Amino acid sequence: MNSLIELIKKTWHDPVWSKVISFVILSGIGSTFIFLKGWWPITKENMPLLYLFLTKNNNIPNWTLILVYTLIVIESGFIGRKIYIGYNRKIRMCTWKNYTTDTFFGLKWH
Repeated sequence: MNSLIELIKKTWHDPVWSKVISFVILSGIGSTFIFLKGWWPITKENMPLLYLFLTKNNNIPNWTLILVYTLIVIESGFIGRKIYIGYNRKIRMCTWKNYTTDTFFGLKWH
């Protein structure tokens, strides 16, 4: 077990394998969530429909649809993160009256 953890830590710094490991972890979490919510039969039932949609000829190329859907999901994650951070951060406005100290290139200015 320790050798597996060491292998994951070692490969985590590789730009490609870190994405693969992240995909496996997120897929496991998503599959577990779908299973626990009881959505697995519905998901299994709709998989052939997804395959038919992806292999059917459309006016819009399928790679374009997949790219757009992927970008929408990624952008939704960024927007959700910004909203989450925005609600959980205290906003401190910086004006000329309260700007009294700063650090430039490692030197502290008072």
